[in-house]
Amino acid sequence: MRLLIGQHDLADAARHILPVLDRSDPTRQAVTLDGGETITLTGTGPGGYSQVTLGGDVLEQGQATVNGLWLAAVAGALPDGEITVREDGERLRLDEEGAKATMAVMNGVGPVTLPDLPATVDLGGTLEPLARATVHAASPDPNRPVMTGVHIVGDGTRVTACATDRYRLGVWTGDLPLDGEAIIPAPWLTRVKTMTRLGFDDHWVVASDGTATDATVVIAGEFPDMDRIIPDKTNVEATVRFDRAALTDAIRGLKSLDFTGGVTGILFRRDDTGVTAMLTGADLDGDRHIDANCDGDGDELRLNAQYLLDALGALDGDEAVFYLPAGRKPILIEGSGPVRQVVSRMML
Repeated sequence: MRLLIGQHDLADAARHILPVLDRSDPTRQAVTLDGGETITLTGTGPGGYSQVTLGGDVLEQGQATVNGLWLAAVAGALPDGEITVREDGERLRLDEEGAKATMAVMNGVGPVTLPDLPATVDLGGTLEPLARATVHAASPDPNRPVMTGVHIVGDGTRVTACATDRYRLGVWTGDLPLDGEAIIPAPWLTRVKTMTRLGFDDHWVVASDGTATDATVVIAGEFPDMDRIIPDKTNVEATVRFDRAALTDAIRGLKSLDFTGGVTGILFRRDDTGVTAMLTGADLDGDRHIDANCDGDGDELRLNAQYLLDALGALDGDEAVFYLPAGRKPILIEGSGPVRQVVSRMML
């Protein structure tokens, strides 16, 4: 094998594949550099599969399997320019004008190749809006695997995506040509959110952008029915309309005063011209007035500051509207786009 590859292309490809490798187990850090009709770099591990197609010239066809962490480090350390990559006995050699590096090939390890993956469809953009609306609400608890994912349901033209950790809920609805249902790991979805194509079946979910292809296993299980959790905004006790940027600034400022390291609760109370948001504690307190339009007779409200900031960051538009059902039920927060956020109330 002898290949001519740009240093940036090789370094970027190796970095792209790093998240799927098992950093704790060297036997699961293999990547295969293949020079056939095209040049590809493929890796696999607990994070699934990842493959990148590289530009460059195939001078002699062949392939080599090496440690992906080593390759990323070596390719990133070489100076800018074109690299000649070739097999040199039991080593892979990377030559550039004035620089050289070699690394051992992984003898006894078969080449890494992609499995048979489902077809993908063109999203007409990227996954970023869907991911922004949902992934923050997924649970980090591995003991509740279904809730560590984003549940996507499509009928071929319309898609609803949802994530929840039982205390909050993020929902995005939009036009995407996806057909079927899958629970997709939230960290993986965050990593591929700039991809332009997506597809899934009962086992695999795959994203691609024409150069890179990433795949992981869908989460098995039944996602809970969230429709019953989302408040009916036509039947609420009160509605409060905020400027989203002003509300975000106020909550972020109050949260910065809390040095306890625990959950920061923000109390909302109506005043003459809007709402006063308050941070109260044994050692410190603070408050911010926020202009708002209030309708109805809602009681005081306390919310988790970080949950609220995440919800506000997921919205579109300049406005944030709180819909407050009667009693202790969670509240619905909306902006001007296809995003809904539900946040549980904290004890007053």
